[in-house]
Amino acid sequence: MDSTTTKFNIDEGNLGKKYIVSGEGEVDAAVVLKLVQRADRLLADKFGGPGLVKCATKAKESVIRCAVEVSSTPCYSALWKWVPANYYELTLIERQKLLGARSINQLCKAMLMENKSFNGDITRDFGCSDPHNSRFYLVVVQYTSTIDMKKLENSVRTLKPKSERLSPNNFKFVVASSESNSRLTGYEHGAVSPFGMACPNVPIIFPTEAEAEVNFIYLGGGHVDLKVGVSVSDFQKKENVFLVPASTRKYEEAEEERGR
Repeated sequence: MDSTTTKFNIDEGNLGKKYIVSGEGEVDAAVVLKLVQRADRLLADKFGGPGLVKCATKAKESVIRCAVEVSSTPCYSALWKWVPANYYELTLIERQKLLGARSINQLCKAMLMENKSFNGDITRDFGCSDPHNSRFYLVVVQYTSTIDMKKLENSVRTLKPKSERLSPNNFKFVVASSESNSRLTGYEHGAVSPFGMACPNVPIIFPTEAEAEVNFIYLGGGHVDLKVGVSVSDFQKKENVFLVPASTRKYEEAEEERGR
């Protein structure tokens, strides 16, 4: 049976109370409510009319899922930042300044990757029941870097003990389809977050290349206009986060400064 996330109802009457998250932790409802109210205002400006209720409901669920797990992990370092609608039209330097980041190397994105040569159980959790040999992995990669497929395939293969490792022929990663991304993460493009995924068993890869140079990162916050910053040490508190070689530098900060 596939894993699903808990539904959360939130309103003014819940202020000051705590949410119990699958019996594993508590979340301050006031923090989540503030984010949801902001999402409502953004959606009202963007959509209005008859489409508002449907869009707002979807946005609320996404923001709540993300915020609840960030709070329950717990990520004490979490910083939430709403960004303008043209955020993805900005350069990395402009995004860095908008977020208040120290470096463009702190800006990251989460990409769902699928092993097209997967050899394992696909009947449970969309093939994600074994974090050491999963059909899907969510890779958190810096915008200044790119996923190195050879590194990723070798790193995932070596998550298993040497005696249990599969043949290299059983690993061929590609970017997952939009349908798979929607089903497993529960987020739309530009809003994907490693926190609060619809299928919580999807393992997460954080490249050692990134971990070696930054101690704080900015990620999607469950809404295309919402970002969340967390310390790398807090991020590692999540279950099934693997620090392994998985990326290659795409360009340096000096190149971004020159507009490349």
